[in-house]
Amino acid sequence: MSHASHQHRCALQRSRYIQLYIDFAISGLLHYGGDLMVNPSLFGSSFTFYFSQAAAITFEDTVIELVRQSGVRFPRSLAHLIGYAWAILWLCISAPWLMNWQIRAGFVDSKCVPVSLIDHIAPKLAMNATKLAASDWPMRSGASLTDLIVKPGCVGKLDGAGKSIV
Repeated sequence: MSHASHQHRCALQRSRYIQLYIDFAISGLLHYGGDLMVNPSLFGSSFTFYFSQAAAITFEDTVIELVRQSGVRFPRSLAHLIGYAWAILWLCISAPWLMNWQIRAGFVDSKCVPVSLIDHIAPKLAMNATKLAASDWPMRSGASLTDLIVKPGCVGKLDGAGKSIV
């Protein structure tokens, strides 16, 4: 590859990542309005979740490039399985950054969804990842990550133990 071609490729890659971070920053900024509507003291609480998605994509791209450069080859189906596992792991890690403040604010009823897919597929993964991501995450009260999916009409207030009081 010529030097000019390599520089062009690097410039395109930088441009792609700048656009990626700007897009997720804009998404985080747009969610400031929702934070403000819940409670003015929560203004900006969602930003970390949205902006961290760009960092996760950058990390994933870096790992993929390092594996590609090492010459290690994976069957396509295994590569896809690893990708799906990474996406689930990242969701388990990052979702508390979005959901934790919503639960504490009484915006989400964590008992609204009676069945947890994560609990059946990888209960230890969800519990350990969320404990790592947010120490005050209400996993102690029995709420699991997928219990926090909001169904229509399932928004309510929670008491200190994470129990619905609506």
